Amino acid sequence: MRPFLDRAVVRRTLVAALLALPCVATRAVAQATPASRVAPASPERDRWADSARRLIDVAVSSGDAAALGRARAVVDRALAAMPDDPLLLHYAGYAAYREALATIGRGVPKAQRGAVRTLLERADSLLERSATRAPLPETPALRASVLGLQIGMGNPMA
Repeated sequence: MRPFLDRAVVRRTLVAALLALPCVATRAVAQATPASRVAPASPERDRWADSARRLIDVAVSSGDAAALGRARAVVDRALAAMPDDPLLLHYAGYAAYREALATIGRGVPKAQRGAVRTLLERADSLLERSATRAPLPETPALRASVLGLQIGMGNPMA
């Protein structure tokens, strides 16, 4: 007997829904956050944030630290135009965190430990700025992960 739901159809539907979530979540957070604490959502900011998210996702899935560096550069360009945007600050911190993780995953020689510590400090700083400007629920959790990595890299004062 054939099952009521085709697994392939269910899987495609779930994947499509999960891929659409970050875009919807970005707009929902921007609309739900009080206007006094966040710059108003703009199509330009949403495009930058969506582009950054996609670049980061592709780089993370391939484990490419250089691609994460390029994604971080894209977010930095957007931050040059909108320096205090909490969503862009969040993505910049996330990109720096993922780049540090990718570098650690390849095995960090002693010569590169300083670069990884710098990335983690930058991620912490960006996430702290983002958290003070908007209540994105992911930011404190991501910041905790950054602090855990800093402690693991030999910075107990983190």
